[in-house]
Amino acid sequence: MAPPPKKPAGYGIATRGTLTRVIDGDTFEVDWFGRSVKIRLVDCWVVDGSDDDHKAAEFLRQFIAKSLTIWVPTTDAKNVFSVVTFDRVLAWVWPENDDESLREAIVRNGWGTAEKPNK
Repeated sequence: MAPPPKKPAGYGIATRGTLTRVIDGDTFEVDWFGRSVKIRLVDCWVVDGSDDDHKAAEFLRQFIAKSLTIWVPTTDAKNVFSVVTFDRVLAWVWPENDDESLREAIVRNGWGTAEKPNK
């Protein structure tokens, strides 16, 4: 069995969810306590509609119906709305029994960046 996933420093909410639908290369829906919740990967920037977006989305699809570890950072949150943007929860996410987060895999493969690109 793989070691538990690394967690970012600071406070947060850790839970599990099942990936149900991929929206794009850095956003997807999970079944979380019986509710559908949109998750946006923290510090993962994939250009919408690009070839990289399609590749990252296809990568995410392999995890549909699988359990994920979801870690919602709350260190800098002033209220619950600080962890939600455009009706999506900002979170770090790991596949079950994997120590590489989905964001780390997307960035490592070159489909996205860890920093917001300048427009």
